[in-house]
Amino acid sequence: MRRSPGTNVGSAGGMDALDPLIIRSLEARGRRRQLRRRQTYMIALLWRWSHELQRLEWTCSSAVERRDSLYKTLTSCIIKRHNLRKVNCINDCFYIWHSGHSSRINSFRLGRLPFQQVDLHEVNAALGEVVRLLSALQFKSPRFQLIHMGSYSKIQLTSDRRIAYNLYTDDSFSLLPKRNFNQGLQTLATCIQEISQMIHKIDPAMRCPLPAYSNFSPRLSCSGDTVLWTNAMKEMLIHLKWAITYQVKHELTQLLM
Repeated sequence: MRRSPGTNVGSAGGMDALDPLIIRSLEARGRRRQLRRRQTYMIALLWRWSHELQRLEWTCSSAVERRDSLYKTLTSCIIKRHNLRKVNCINDCFYIWHSGHSSRINSFRLGRLPFQQVDLHEVNAALGEVVRLLSALQFKSPRFQLIHMGSYSKIQLTSDRRIAYNLYTDDSFSLLPKRNFNQGLQTLATCIQEISQMIHKIDPAMRCPLPAYSNFSPRLSCSGDTVLWTNAMKEMLIHLKWAITYQVKHELTQLLM
């Protein structure tokens, strides 16, 4: 059966009219797919940014916690440092006290009495602590040099280093009993007198509880007056305790300035 020419012409015209719609539909589908791809990309990018933001927030939070912890540690260290600066090590390391005629430095007795015999090794150890204390006080004399050797300490003349006086003795027999030792004690007394004069010159407000130390002649002799010698050693330690007090005072003054 043949179709009429009119019908064919109408169908062709209808197809021509649908072609722009099909093209627009295809273009719309293409744009929709492109938008979906962009949407998928944006979602992935947003998820990645969200993950990176969480990581950075956690890193920042950890850094803040570490900073706060370090700040607390620093504050605690500053407080401890301030408190420790008020502690005088010399006052703690060299404990000096006396009871009656007997005097001690770091538990070593310095003196001998007829009714209280002290082993000379203990006396030597006490004199060694005295020399160590003078070294800790940074005492320097233009005439003498302290040689700290524990219980066998010495004092040497700076003018002639061949001359050295012992600050230790024993009970051995000698024609000149304890001469070198007595000379060492006289030199030690001179050093302590120099410290007293220096302190009084720098700080006249500080006065030693004892008079000048120039009239003492401390001796240790089997036939000598051990009570006089013991009292001289006691007053020597009192002068040293006074020197420690001076140093503590000036250290605190420097801290408060």
